[in-house]
Amino acid sequence: MPCTRQKSVTECVPLMRALQLEYPDEDFYHCYDQFMLGDALLVAPVIKEGVQSRKVTLPAGIWTDFWTHDVYEGNRTIEVLADVHQIPVFIKENTAVLLNVGESGQVGGHVGNDVTQYTQPKLIIAAKDDFQQTIRDHVGNTLHLTVNASARSVTCEGELAFEIEWIEL
Repeated sequence: MPCTRQKSVTECVPLMRALQLEYPDEDFYHCYDQFMLGDALLVAPVIKEGVQSRKVTLPAGIWTDFWTHDVYEGNRTIEVLADVHQIPVFIKENTAVLLNVGESGQVGGHVGNDVTQYTQPKLIIAAKDDFQQTIRDHVGNTLHLTVNASARSVTCEGELAFEIEWIEL
């Protein structure tokens, strides 16, 4: 995740935070069941048993469904499927998310219990515009990314080799 743990530790910012904290100029006082995980992921868990869809209120900007890669214009409420094995998660535009995926390369695959190394690192990039981002992971890697959206290229200063998955916005 983009600087998630590092920012939480160094800036005393909660890892999971209410939307109103992240978007103080928008009206999220009623959103008690959605939260930001770091700077890039909006999580909307299902809190009622047996429910197979739910409404999600998106902040301004462009948001991508983590699972389907459907793209949504923000500043509105949408209805999304909420499979029992895939809670609704959305990626903020112009961000990169570093994941540890199993040997299959699929999110949710077996990665074991070793948190000192990656099974298979994967960088998911949701890019509309060019951007720069620094990712500090739990293993001690620091990746300085420069993303060129139109050329679909990433320049990385860092030691970690990873697979890239592009989401075009």
